Amino acid sequence: MTWPNGHQILHVPVGTRSIVAPNTFPNYKSVIIDPGGILEISTEAWTASAWMQIGCMDDFILRGTLLVRGSPICADNNYVFQGSDGTTRSAAFHQPSGGSGGSSVGSQFKPGGTPGSSAYGNGGGGAAAFGRGGDGQLSRAGDGGRANGLDGTRWNVGNGGSGGQIASSGNGAAGPGSNGGDASGGDGTVGGGAGGGARGLHGGFLYIRVLGNFDASAGLIDVSGADGAAGGNGGSASNGTFEHAQYPGAGGGGGAGGNGGLVIVSCRNDFKKGRESKGGGNGGAGGSPGHTVRPDMKGQPGQSGQNGMQGDIQYFREP
Repeated sequence: MTWPNGHQILHVPVGTRSIVAPNTFPNYKSVIIDPGGILEISTEAWTASAWMQIGCMDDFILRGTLLVRGSPICADNNYVFQGSDGTTRSAAFHQPSGGSGGSSVGSQFKPGGTPGSSAYGNGGGGAAAFGRGGDGQLSRAGDGGRANGLDGTRWNVGNGGSGGQIASSGNGAAGPGSNGGDASGGDGTVGGGAGGGARGLHGGFLYIRVLGNFDASAGLIDVSGADGAAGGNGGSASNGTFEHAQYPGAGGGGGAGGNGGLVIVSCRNDFKKGRESKGGGNGGAGGSPGHTVRPDMKGQPGQSGQNGMQGDIQYFREP
């Protein structure tokens, strides 16, 4: 069977957005995206495969935007896909690292808190004195640490900040880490560690086959990665007396920037290129430690996340 062989015409009018349904490989007769219109292939579309494909039997006219972002993959791999036309496509993927949270100082009686580690590109949580920061998770960054094992009648302790959530759609922003809670008064104070920032969404892998003409001369293909989010700032520690212990929370790690994706356009007739956006997103900045008047008890900032990698858009004319 020849593919594509669709009978449906996709028309995205001016100022509207059409989102490709999940677990489908669209197969159109023709595609027209008007100026200001957006055809979005976002997170839900990649639930079954690291690749998506669009078939178009006649002409594919792009005057608006084709947004290809939101791929949820975060594991290093070479992702191979066999299109409905029998061709095999592949794309190598490397997940940039988010930043680890900052560490905190301790005392001769209790060790300092250790920072949360980055994982899946999400930043780690900042430590609190006597409390560890949380590690990055699959869909969110690590939470900030909270001090434990202290006498609550004498010590005032701030809560750890929450780690940011990754965006749920291709045009969404990564969630920043929350600041650690401040603490004041008492015989001693411990500020909460900050939450880490979430990774930016990646551009996706998309194969387009057009049996007619492909004309993007007045449009934009956006396969860029989104920016990672910043880590939160550690909670401050103060009680107005230099002699008393004042341990501020450490900063959260920033999320990694998303990678640019890969779009492959295979066209039987003529093709015209248009504007392209395929850069990697910026890594999120690490958060600052909380304030204290005791320089010997100051926590550390979180590390910044790595920038995302450049993507690509490729065109092939079939013989």
